Amino acid sequence: MSNETFNAPGFSDPVGYSDAMGVGPGRRLVFLSGHVAFDAQRSILHPGDLVAQVGVTLRNLRATLEAAGGQPEDLVKLTVLVTDVQAWRSDAKAVGAAWREALGKVYPAMTLVPVSGLYDPGAVVEIEGVAAVPAP
Repeated sequence: MSNETFNAPGFSDPVGYSDAMGVGPGRRLVFLSGHVAFDAQRSILHPGDLVAQVGVTLRNLRATLEAAGGQPEDLVKLTVLVTDVQAWRSDAKAVGAAWREALGKVYPAMTLVPVSGLYDPGAVVEIEGVAAVPAP
């Protein structure tokens, strides 16, 4: 059984996320630490470029998820930390394209949190998550 999406009846469907996700039997939870747009030496790529960093960050998150035995479809919750919410809004189409390129049309439950800064200088987005991957 796979993960299940829940959206409250009577409300319009959310765009780009799900209201809630359920974890089916035969699955284990994997907690993904906050990922940023870093290279193999963990140096920040594309300092200050939100759209480019979203793409790299999601590819990094996906690589970690795959190392844990999961796929994008196994994501049930993401928390996105951004230093500029207005940039996220104004670049929403490009962010969405970067999202679909990295994860496909996977839209788990999600929270976007504005922050004044991130640990890594030059990073403008950090994404952490929870996945329910098939049990070994």
